[in-house]
Amino acid sequence: MPKPIDINFQEGRNLYYRMKMKLDEHQRKRQEYFKNHEMTEWNRIKNEIEYDHMIAIRKALKEREEKEKLKEKMLLEEIKKEKEKKEKQAKKKPRCPKGKRRNKKTGNCETISSTRKKSSRLLSKTKKPRCPKGTRRNKKTGNCEKK
Repeated sequence: MPKPIDINFQEGRNLYYRMKMKLDEHQRKRQEYFKNHEMTEWNRIKNEIEYDHMIAIRKALKEREEKEKLKEKMLLEEIKKEKEKKEKQAKKKPRCPKGKRRNKKTGNCETISSTRKKSSRLLSKTKKPRCPKGTRRNKKTGNCEKK
């Protein structure tokens, strides 16, 4: 029998089992060939059956591998396209120079028109001086009182 082939796919297994069935059938006829002194003919037919089926299995295996390679190639192309798409979308724009900021709608750098205004609450709040030793600040009145 020729060297073993990987038949871990449905079509290969079917071909292999068909070959086994034909060989079993041919094996049953062995006695007839033996009686007629035609064992060389029996061996030739056996080898023919094995050879034909092994070629068919190899051909099916090759077709399967080609399909898998084609699928893999298509998958790699899709991944490559997606990667290129992401790269185009994710390209970071350079930072804006000092005194400018990026407009969220247009994406362009624009000068800052005015400085930020502090809220009125922060402006009106002035820090009072520390209380002397032995006193603490009353939260309601804000004055220093003895402990």
